[in-house]
Amino acid sequence: MLGLDTSILISQIENLILDEKYKNQKFAIPMRVVSEIDKLKEFGKTNEVKFKARRANRILKDMLKNDRAIIISTSKSDVKLKDVLLDILVKKSPDDEIVKTFAENNIKRAMTNDLNMMIKLNGFGIKALEYNNSRDNKYDGYIDVEVENNIYCDILSKNIFPKPKSKFIEVHLYPYCVVRFINKENTGMTLYFIYDFHNNKLIDIRDLEKKIEFYGIKPLNKQQLIFMWMLQNPNIKCLASDSISGSGKNILSTAYSLDQIHNTKKFKRMMYLKNVAKVGKNELGFYKGDKTEKIEQEVFPPLIYSLNKIYNNDKLDDTRKTLGYLIDKGEIIPENLGDIRGVSLSDTIVIIDECANNDINVQITAISRLEETSKIISLGSSSQIDNPKLNKFNNGLTLLINSEAYKSSPITASLNMSVSERSVLAQLTEDIYNEYN
Repeated sequence: MLGLDTSILISQIENLILDEKYKNQKFAIPMRVVSEIDKLKEFGKTNEVKFKARRANRILKDMLKNDRAIIISTSKSDVKLKDVLLDILVKKSPDDEIVKTFAENNIKRAMTNDLNMMIKLNGFGIKALEYNNSRDNKYDGYIDVEVENNIYCDILSKNIFPKPKSKFIEVHLYPYCVVRFINKENTGMTLYFIYDFHNNKLIDIRDLEKKIEFYGIKPLNKQQLIFMWMLQNPNIKCLASDSISGSGKNILSTAYSLDQIHNTKKFKRMMYLKNVAKVGKNELGFYKGDKTEKIEQEVFPPLIYSLNKIYNNDKLDDTRKTLGYLIDKGEIIPENLGDIRGVSLSDTIVIIDECANNDINVQITAISRLEETSKIISLGSSSQIDNPKLNKFNNGLTLLINSEAYKSSPITASLNMSVSERSVLAQLTEDIYNEYN
């Protein structure tokens, strides 16, 4: 029997019950943990916390039904309600109650990601296990396949062309993932293929070079080439990218949108969304002014920067006029992300910027606004989060990309670009952030 505390049920339970290592494991859940989860659904908690608490309850219900878990309490049957009431009065430590429950029920191992809980468990002679599967396995759109040197050379010279279910691809491939063939003898040697789920084949990205460009914008590296292929693929209705600053995600997405509106005419408009958070009764966001002024101050700058590059215009004032012209024509619609509830979008490319500052509910709401004729592109960087309640593991963009439903969908794709083309300084900031996080 393996004990679980609140931190595991809230953040890791989905990964844990699907983990092959624990497929035959039965879990013990203290009654105090159940009470803590219930409290997390109360008014005043963030939507993200409430969402996780409800999800934990649903999964726990299924675990109990399938005999994968039991609820345990203190050994004295008359103490259950009394202890709960006493804890409220004297504010007894929930951790102490959970450890006590494990000890009295002879639980020898317990899983937690709470450092203080680990120390207390060890103090009671209970082995503390940590579980951070989702942190160790953040999906970034890539599937790595190591191959022998002779196989690598055959793929390199195109003497053999790999297929999705060939003998050396034994891993599961998600739709539109990037398969990286890595030479076992020299891990610095890598070949890139895209799994074209719709046509059930692997595409060698070397065959795409010099074929893809939007409004004169061409890819500067392999990651940008793959991202541009995903942008123009009509079968991909939802594309997400958690990429570093300077990777080109905004410029490429904007250039693609304009190309689709003006050249191919497959879409009628582009909606550019940012979350201009509400502050106080009448104001939005950090800047002063009403909603229109705030959108101009917060949403216009990235658009102007992208248009400046696309039209190769040195004068920002001229670019601002171009943006105004496109807005007047209804081809570009800058909007506050919080104001699209109840909206139904057709023939529209929707770009959501700075998604790492949104929770998962905001991301889901935005996606739900689209009709069949639209496409959504979610952009952001988990290393640039201003929301104090979010981090690189629990923000809406990360949770979206790592959702099993999203990864497995035949209409979605994701690609996290890690190369900055802006400058060596932009790349340096990412390296510094990764060193401390």
